Amino acid sequence: MAIGLFHTRLNVGNGLPGAPFLTLDLLVNVVSKKVTGKARLYQATHPVQVFHADVWGSYSELPFVPAASPSVILHLDGSPSGPFSQIAQTFHLQGLLDKAWSHGTASYRYFANGHWIDQHGRVRKVPEITHQDHARPAERLKAAIKHLEHA
Repeated sequence: MAIGLFHTRLNVGNGLPGAPFLTLDLLVNVVSKKVTGKARLYQATHPVQVFHADVWGSYSELPFVPAASPSVILHLDGSPSGPFSQIAQTFHLQGLLDKAWSHGTASYRYFANGHWIDQHGRVRKVPEITHQDHARPAERLKAAIKHLEHA
């Protein structure tokens, strides 16, 4: 029996400049195989799109696949105010990810400006940023002052 809960942040895009870019901020429950989180979509070119939804869903793992093959099937639905809202769903995603949830592909659709928009793209895990290698703000300030004094 698997025990665990983990957070992951995934980007979905096709790599073209100005194309829609989806960020999924997800909390994954390994025991129940349930997923909840937020979806944020931005498109910088005309027509400019900004879309947000609470998302929820599930995932399943494909048994007996080679190690390098995609093995996680992700299903998400979403709406502006969560799964128990009376507001209709405005987001759907189907994804195929590797076992580490670090890359894959996804197809999704979202409702904006009165119609559904379909997209497909590559999934990439957002790199985790740690600040352990950086000096604390007070230490950086002291170093900057010292540098200016000796310049």
